[in-house]
Amino acid sequence: MNEEPRRWAEKFWARDPEYQSDEKWYEAVLAAEEAKRKPSTQSSEEVAEAAGEAPFDIHITDEEPEEPEQATIGVKEPEFEDDFSLSGTYELSEINGCPTLTIRSKRLISGQLPDNQAIHFTISGNVGIFEYNPTHDYFESSLDNPINCLVRELSFQLLERSQESQANWPITRIETELRRRYFSDTLLDVDSLALQASAFLEEIRDFLGTTLPNMAPINDALFNENDRDIIRTRLLIEGQASEKRVNEIITTGQFPRYLNLDFLPRAIMLWPEIILDGNFLDVAYSTVNKNIRPSALEQVVGSIRDVVWLCEQASIPGMSRQQWREQLARAIASLHLLQLWRA
Repeated sequence: MNEEPRRWAEKFWARDPEYQSDEKWYEAVLAAEEAKRKPSTQSSEEVAEAAGEAPFDIHITDEEPEEPEQATIGVKEPEFEDDFSLSGTYELSEINGCPTLTIRSKRLISGQLPDNQAIHFTISGNVGIFEYNPTHDYFESSLDNPINCLVRELSFQLLERSQESQANWPITRIETELRRRYFSDTLLDVDSLALQASAFLEEIRDFLGTTLPNMAPINDALFNENDRDIIRTRLLIEGQASEKRVNEIITTGQFPRYLNLDFLPRAIMLWPEIILDGNFLDVAYSTVNKNIRPSALEQVVGSIRDVVWLCEQASIPGMSRQQWREQLARAIASLHLLQLWRA
C-alpha cells in the first residue's frame, strides 16, 4: 500500500473534515479517469503526474466507466454515520501477496441501502466502503451481526487479491485469523470464550469486593465450613490463617477476593439488590412485583452458573459430545445476555 492512501486514511480517522465526505475520494477517481484520456503520446509518468495519486489503486482498462445510477425521484437519500469501530486497515501478512485493505464503515441512520439489503460493500483497488443497516430484519431476526458480515467480505477480498489458492487458505481459515487479530471477542473457541467469561466474572467479584464492605457486618452464619476452608487456604499465603482472621474477612465483607468464582451465584441470591437494579446488571428487581422477583433472580443466577461452567469446566471432559455442545451453546448465550445487561 503506497504512502498517499495511508495519509488519506490517517486524515479520515483523525476526523479531518476535508476527508470525511465521499466527495474528495470521488474527485480522486475523476482525476485518474481524466488522466486516462490524455493523448497516448504522454508517458506513463506524465499520466500519473497529471492524475495525482489517488487514495487507492485504480485498475486502468479500455472500458468506459459505467454511468452513475440516477436517483429515484421522491426517494430520500440514505443518511449514514461513521462507525470507527469497524473502520481501519486489514491485512494478513502470512498470506502470500496479501494486500492491505483500507475500509471505511458507515452505519445507516435513515433511509435504506440499495435493494433494501442489510449490508452494502463496494471496493475499488484496496479501499472499500462497508455500509450496514443495524435495524434491518436480517439482523433483528437472526444471530448474525455487522462484524460477521464484514469479516466474510474481507475474507473473500483478501483471498481474491492474494497469490494464494483457496486450498491453502480456505475462507474459513481467513475468517478465523481476521477474528483473532481484529475481533478477538467474537471468537467461539473454548479458550477465547473462557477468557471472556473469566473477565466478566472477575468484574462481578471486584464489584462485590468494593460494595459488600459498606454493608458490614456480614452475618458469618451464611458461610459453610467449605467456604471457610477456602478462605483459610488463601490466608495461609498471607501468613495469617487464624480463625479470628477468617471471621474478620467474612464479617467485614472482604471475602469475595478469597472465595472461588462458583460462590458468585450464591452471592447474587444473598444480595440481589447489590448486583441488580442497574447497579451492576441492568435488571429490575426491587421495583417489580414480589411474586415475579424469584423468576427474575433465577434467570440471572442461572446465567451466572452457565458462565462459571464456561470459565472453569468447559474444557474438562465429563459429558457426551452432544451434551457438551448444547451446554456450550447455552453458556455462550448466557454470557452474551449478561454482557447486554451490564449497567
